[in-house]
Amino acid sequence: MSYLFVVNPTAKHSKAKEIKKVLEEKIAGHKKYKHLKTDIIMPLTVYELEKNLKSKIINEHFKTVVAVGGDGTIAQVIKMLIDFPDVNVGIVPQGTGNILASNLGISNEIDTALEIVFNGKEELMDLGHVDGHPFTIIAGTGVPAEIIKDIKKEDKAMFGIWAYFIKGLEQLYNAKEFDFHLNIDGTEIRTKSIAVFVMNAGNFLGPFPSIMPDVKPHDDYLDVCIVSLKSLKEDPIGYFELLLNYLTRNLKQGGAIQSFKAKNIVIQSSPHLKVQADGDIVSTTPTKIGIMPKKLRVLVPSRPKILTPSFDEIIDKIEEMFKIKLPR
Repeated sequence: MSYLFVVNPTAKHSKAKEIKKVLEEKIAGHKKYKHLKTDIIMPLTVYELEKNLKSKIINEHFKTVVAVGGDGTIAQVIKMLIDFPDVNVGIVPQGTGNILASNLGISNEIDTALEIVFNGKEELMDLGHVDGHPFTIIAGTGVPAEIIKDIKKEDKAMFGIWAYFIKGLEQLYNAKEFDFHLNIDGTEIRTKSIAVFVMNAGNFLGPFPSIMPDVKPHDDYLDVCIVSLKSLKEDPIGYFELLLNYLTRNLKQGGAIQSFKAKNIVIQSSPHLKVQADGDIVSTTPTKIGIMPKKLRVLVPSRPKILTPSFDEIIDKIEEMFKIKLPR
C-alpha cells in the first residue's frame, strides 16, 4: 500500500510544520511503517491541493490519501476524492473540532490515528450534498447557518471548539422563527422553525454528546431535524426543559425537535436563508439536499466507537461555565 499525507498549512494555528515533522519522525521510526511508500505534502492553496492530489494518485499510484487537519481540511480532501472511488481516505485529526473523526471513532492522538491509517479497516461512508456541494457531517439553515456566518478565526483561536457553543448561545438568544416548506421524500411539511438540520453523522455538537445518537454515516439515509422553539429570550423555560431532556437522554419525537429519515429533501423558506454545509456557507434557500450512499472509502478502527465526552463531563463543564447546579 502507498500513503499520501495532506497537511493543512494552518493546522493547529500554524503549527503545520511541527505536525509534518512529527509525522515524518513517527513513520521513519516505526519498524512496520518505515518500509511503506509514504509522502507528505502541504499545499498552500486549493488549486495546489487539487493539482498535487490528482497527479499523485494518477501518476504515482497512491492508494490512500490521509487528511491531516480539522474538518475543513478533511472536507476539502474528500471533495477531490469523489472521482477516485478506489482510493482510501485516512484521517489524522488536528483541527479545532475534529467532529467527523469523533463520529468515526478516530482519536486525536497522532500515534492512535496512524495505527488506524496503516492497520484500520475500510468502511464505505455516505456523503450528503447541498445543491451539488458534498458534505460529511451536517447541513443546515436558520440558526446553524447564522453561527457559521458570524464566527471569526480569532474566536476559534481563542476558544477552540467552544467558540461555536458561545456563538450558538448568542444566536439562540435572538433567534427568529421562519416559515419553512419542506418536501421530505415526497411528504410535504409546512412549519415555523428557527433551524432545520440535515445530518449525515449523529455527533455534530463537538464536545457534547449527540442529540441523535442513532444517526450513522453509513446507513444510506440522511436525518432531517426540525427545531420548533422560539428564541431563548422569548422562551427560556422551553430551552431549560430541552436541556434537561437532553442531559437525561429523554428527548422525545414530536416535541421541540422532530426528526425524519430521508434520501431527498427540498427546503423552501420565507424569506430566503443561507445554507451551510460542514462549516461553509454554500447555498441559499430554496435548496435541494440529497444523499450519495456508500460514496467514500474511509479507514476506521477495527471496532469503531464514537468518541464523545460522557454526560457527566458535559454537566460539569456547563456548571463550571455558568456557575449553576444542574440535576443529576
